[in-house]
Amino acid sequence: MSGSFCVHRGPLSSCRPSGSVITSRFNGTSSAHPYLARNASGIASGNMHAKGLRSIVAAPKARMVIMQSVNETVESVPEVADKPVEPASSKSIRIKVAANGKVQAVAGKIAHSIREGALTEVACLGPKCTNLAVKAIAIGRSYLMAENKDISFQPIFVELDRMDDNRPLRGVVLKLAATSNGEALASTPADAVEMHVRGASVPTRSAGVLAARLQEERPVFLTAIGAGAVQTAVLVLEKTRKYLQASGKDIRARPEFIKVTKEDREVNAIKFNIVVEGLPVETATVPSV
Repeated sequence: MSGSFCVHRGPLSSCRPSGSVITSRFNGTSSAHPYLARNASGIASGNMHAKGLRSIVAAPKARMVIMQSVNETVESVPEVADKPVEPASSKSIRIKVAANGKVQAVAGKIAHSIREGALTEVACLGPKCTNLAVKAIAIGRSYLMAENKDISFQPIFVELDRMDDNRPLRGVVLKLAATSNGEALASTPADAVEMHVRGASVPTRSAGVLAARLQEERPVFLTAIGAGAVQTAVLVLEKTRKYLQASGKDIRARPEFIKVTKEDREVNAIKFNIVVEGLPVETATVPSV
């Protein structure tokens, strides 16, 4: 069994972490894993000895069993393509992105947190921060490619802070998830439909079109050029997630850098590869209007 550390970072005043608290955990393969998976229900019911265990969590259909003691987590993780691997640690890292931050530094933090199995989210306020965060995720994906890992994100708009007059300051949090096998690294199919998002695009309208295409099971991806367009694309993804809830579906995005032709010249753009997944039954509800 191999050892690693999971880092919990508290509120950050900038891109640099402060107030870090480190707890230990263990992961890797172990001959005990099949035993734990087979006997979790017995331990949970009290029919088997479970000395030192703090909690037992069994996923539906016994796909994942997590047994926690005070100092360690032993896990049996399913290896299914395109299914996010649930982090063994309950510790979370929030990486706050500044508009003038260094994209490579943020990408390094993202890749490190994914390697450590932490619950990771990236907080952004405004188009410049969102653009930098999406670029950092794209770079982080390239950092992890050699390790047979990939990153996707889901956007959620939340209240990040309060202004001086106590009005809410809303921003976007990109919740990251990791996949851990080669099949999940496959790119968008060649016959996928491109949706070009501009800074002036209406998010609700574009989200409606995107949701309709996904309902028809047509492969589709978004492209965006510039910070304003990237911000709008993230808005489109967030609203599309809400539109798909009633049908029990959800989406994730994997950003990457591409070249596109605009006004007879090549320019850099962000491509949002979209992965469709099912929602848990209890989560699939009709979105509020």
